[in-house]
Amino acid sequence: MSESRLLIYKYCALDINGQRIEGELTARSRQEVVDTLHERNYRPMSIEEKVKTVKEIGDIEILPQKVKTKDLSLLCRQLATMLKAGMPLDRAMKLMIKQTNHKMLKRTLEEVSIGINQGVPLSGVMKAHKAVFPKMLINMTEAGEATGGLDLALLRMAEHFEKQNKLNNKVKGAMMYPILLFVLTMVVFIGLMVFVIPIFAKLFADSGTEMPVITQVLINLSAVMISYWYLLIVGIIAVVFGIRAFLSWEKGRYWFDMRKLKLPIVRKPMQQLVTARFTRTLSTLLSSGIQLVSALNFAAETVNNVVIEEAVVKAAEDIKTGASLSTQLKKIEYFPIMMTSMVGIGEEAGELDEMLEKTAAYYDEEADNAMTKLTSLLEPVAIIFVGIVVGVVVIAMYLPLFKSYSALS
Repeated sequence: MSESRLLIYKYCALDINGQRIEGELTARSRQEVVDTLHERNYRPMSIEEKVKTVKEIGDIEILPQKVKTKDLSLLCRQLATMLKAGMPLDRAMKLMIKQTNHKMLKRTLEEVSIGINQGVPLSGVMKAHKAVFPKMLINMTEAGEATGGLDLALLRMAEHFEKQNKLNNKVKGAMMYPILLFVLTMVVFIGLMVFVIPIFAKLFADSGTEMPVITQVLINLSAVMISYWYLLIVGIIAVVFGIRAFLSWEKGRYWFDMRKLKLPIVRKPMQQLVTARFTRTLSTLLSSGIQLVSALNFAAETVNNVVIEEAVVKAAEDIKTGASLSTQLKKIEYFPIMMTSMVGIGEEAGELDEMLEKTAAYYDEEADNAMTKLTSLLEPVAIIFVGIVVGVVVIAMYLPLFKSYSALS
């Protein structure tokens, strides 16, 4: 389901001491503002949507900036560095606000700073901004506050986000070339159909040349595309929204994620990517003192695959009854045997988090190699696809010419 747009609300509330508090909150609805104020132990008195001035309207973003993983890694690292140096959290947050160029993150940090100044813990303020701060970061921050090691928890999250961003960039980079080549092929095909084929069609019509079936089909398709171009655009938009709707549907997403784990070409890279994400997240959570069952549930949400997620959540439920982690992970057929064996060794040695970190590093490298091989396989396939599309059009246009030349001879 797509999220509604963010709005700015002005509020007036009373704190636990009965003092009047005024401020602004960015939220998707009035009810979300009420919930946020209740989380801060405020009693709302009035909430109004802020009316923007002419200057503010000119600064509105058409598409709100999304807070990316690299933005979160930078935030966590800088905060951890300042806290480790002994700087108070409220002052560190003010410096972060000045240094941040990301508009949405800057607005969020301003609201976080207000909450901190009013005595609300950092994790408590983060909970009011779940659209910006991932659940894992919130729980790690809460654990760091409870143990007095907030700087260490933030540093671990910075390293986690950096490695996750690096892995995501590898995946995007591997898929970029085939996607660009496919898009270029479609552009060339449409260009031929709209600008080149009509010239040949007129030439054939004037000469009275008898056309082969494939030539006639392409000429008819060209005429339809030129006459009903708006239907083509509507069709493309409908396909895009149809795919998005299918993937947002629970069963559709499950089917798609299952195919990624089953298809021969992408199966190995996908399984290694999922394993790398899962083991690294679980290692980070366990090393910060999060209990195993909770850590498993949080790690399941980061694998970006609902099939694996459901299996891990089930494993977490079974662990509550006393089963070992390695035994439950072995039941998940999509995890490599080496990973489950390493988990078993880590459990026996009492160094599960360290063993998971080493396993994650290994599968990071394996996933990188697998994506490189996948790219090297997809490149010639994409080039062949381009050649077939262009070749069919060229042959279809020149067949009548060859036929006419043979008749004349």
